[in-house]
Amino acid sequence: MGKEYIPIDDMELSLTAFLCLKRAGYETLGSLMHATKREVMEIPRLTRRNLEEICLCMKRYGADFARLQAG
Repeated sequence: MGKEYIPIDDMELSLTAFLCLKRAGYETLGSLMHATKREVMEIPRLTRRNLEEICLCMKRYGADFARLQAG
C-alpha cells in the first residue's frame, strides 16, 4: 500500500488538526499531497500551529503539499 492511501486517522495528528481536515474532506495522506499549503490554511478553525503540525507529520511519511503551477 502506497503512502497516498494512508488514512489521516493513522497520522497521529492532534484532535483539532484531525477534525479540521476531516470536516474539509481530507481522508488520506494522498488527498493532502494534492492540496496546496494555502488551500489547507484556508480551512476554518485551522491555525498556523496546526498547519505546522500537519507539515511535520507529512514529512515523516516523506510527503509534502502540492506546489502551485506557474502559467
